[in-house]
Amino acid sequence: MARFHQYSFGNCTLLAMQRPDATRVAGFNRWKELGRFVKAGEKGVVIIASMLIRKLPQRVARGDKSDDSNGGPTADEAAEKLRRFKAVYVFDVSQTDGPPLPELHRVGGNPQRRHATAQGFHRPARYHARIRRRHRLGGRRVQGRQDRR
Repeated sequence: MARFHQYSFGNCTLLAMQRPDATRVAGFNRWKELGRFVKAGEKGVVIIASMLIRKLPQRVARGDKSDDSNGGPTADEAAEKLRRFKAVYVFDVSQTDGPPLPELHRVGGNPQRRHATAQGFHRPARYHARIRRRHRLGGRRVQGRQDRR
């Protein structure tokens, strides 16, 4: 389902260690957006979330605007972006109540005469490619190797 976040390998490992039976996990606010709510007393699973922090230079933080009028960098451009990590809590679908989540579509029906065609896709190929190299050396036609006479 496209509404659920794709977690990194490290976060998947944390999820598997803390809650091996988890199927669909999301944060508290994401469950609210989906029309579900976290049950009272449920404990979340801790994962690591990255965040960007803008650190303003000293002169911009003091309010010195001498560079702005001369075409210098503005406060947004001068901000240094730092990546930091923090612990956040996510909850499994079994820890929530509310309307059921939409299911993925399932393929069904009778393939009729297309059954043989579909089976052919997973059989090994009957045809093998054979590569033959031909070279022209000194006006003579040589197949695969040079003739030395």
